[in-house]
Amino acid sequence: MLDSSFYDTIYNDIPSDVRLKYRIVGTSKWLRDKHISHIPIESNATYLDPCVGRGVYIEGLLEQGVKEEQITACDIVEDNIAYCKSKWKNVNYRVCDLMNLSGEWDYVVAVPHGLGRHLLCLFI
Repeated sequence: MLDSSFYDTIYNDIPSDVRLKYRIVGTSKWLRDKHISHIPIESNATYLDPCVGRGVYIEGLLEQGVKEEQITACDIVEDNIAYCKSKWKNVNYRVCDLMNLSGEWDYVVAVPHGLGRHLLCLFI
């Protein structure tokens, strides 16, 4: 299991060219905000963050008025889920591989580089 310092190391200690070479990615807040601006915010809708990481999209959805109970967050890394649970108690969490995820949501919030080729599989 990866601890929280792993992510601090990625963005503070690993040069951007190395992150790019090894496909170590994260979503900046400005990119998140651009994505979220295209998603309807509805009081009765459900939202899925299939690669939650450190909760960038959870934070953005909450800033737009979505309630924690409307969000399901999934990640294969247990430490990511533990980190997010410590910040947002009422989000629905699942530790699982994206390709084994099942359920129904109104909106999926994710950046394509986080999902890679699997994004296409979700919508075929």
